[in-house]
Amino acid sequence: MRLFGAIVTLAVFLFFVHFSSGLPLLCEFACIALYDPVCGSDGKTYGNSCELSLANCGKPDSAKITQAGHGTC
Repeated sequence: MRLFGAIVTLAVFLFFVHFSSGLPLLCEFACIALYDPVCGSDGKTYGNSCELSLANCGKPDSAKITQAGHGTC
């Protein structure tokens, strides 16, 4: 029973430590190294749509970059 309590306590602690870091859980991903450029609404060329999504991670909807086109800007 003590082991179970210790595990639950550790899990709760790690949960709060992670959220206090300010990084949303969904932002922890990596993109594959496949060059398939997309043009963002900010005028920047992203290596692929995954990189564009990563650039948007954690931004409010009003500040998100959209895909303006396929290929370089």
